[in-house]
Amino acid sequence: MIFEITAFEGKHVSGLTAGIEMFRSRGIRIAIDDVGVNFSIDERVHVLKPDFIKLDKSLLDNDIATGDVALINGIYSSEFKLQVLISESYH
Repeated sequence: MIFEITAFEGKHVSGLTAGIEMFRSRGIRIAIDDVGVNFSIDERVHVLKPDFIKLDKSLLDNDIATGDVALINGIYSSEFKLQVLISESYH
């Protein structure tokens, strides 16, 4: 089972991380959705340390259309250091 997190406010991080640890202790994996929206890559990924990251489709569409994949490459490079999996979003 996977618990998916979308947006959250920074002031709720401590409660959210406690809840995530409870889920993990029960074998539930964590995914973060819409990574890349407004370039909101850092806080959710680094604080929550998800098992899966879902890149936002608009990020992928824009980078593929313009041929500029530097941001996507940077995300891959950064996330592999965190040893998480990356899953593209399809809408």
